[in-house]
Formats: sequence, structure tokens, C-alpha cells
Amino acid sequence: MIFDKNFYRKINNKNKKYKKFIIKTRNRNILLTKYLLNSILKVYNGKSYIPIIVNYNKLNYKLKNFIYTINKRKFFKNKFIKKCQK
Repeated sequence: MIFDKNFYRKINNKNKKYKKFIIKTRNRNILLTKYLLNSILKVYNGKSYIPIIVNYNKLNYKLKNFIYTINKRKFFKNKFIKKCQK
């Protein structure tokens, strides 16, 4: 289990003030626990921060299962280029 002390310290401080809160992080190896329920995490994927709402279905998974860093590329041939070459 990955346990980041600084990350959970931020959560405990914000839990005292607010019921729902937003935390930005760059660490994708954090395990989603019951302390994160009903919170919004913004995770950095290398380009931008992507929001994740933590619910019961996502518990005991890591953040990297929900954030992808590489987009799938679709390779296709352009029909217009084929017509011009003929």
C-alpha cells in the first residue's frame, strides 16, 4: 500500500474545514481509501489536471488506473490524398 504522509496531511486539514474539497496532486501512485470518499482530486497527467470524483466503486484502486498519460492515436489514410495521387 502506498501511503504518502504529505498527501494525507493535506486531506486531514481540509476534512476539518470542508465536507467536499479539491486537492491537486501529481502523484498517480496514491491508493484511494475511505478518507477520500466524496472528494475531488485533480491529478496531473503530464499536460493538464484531470478531475476525479472518488466514490465507493473506486476504493482500493490507485489513481493511475483512472488517468491516462498517452492518447490513443488512430492511424488512417486520407481519401483525399489517394485521389490526388491518381
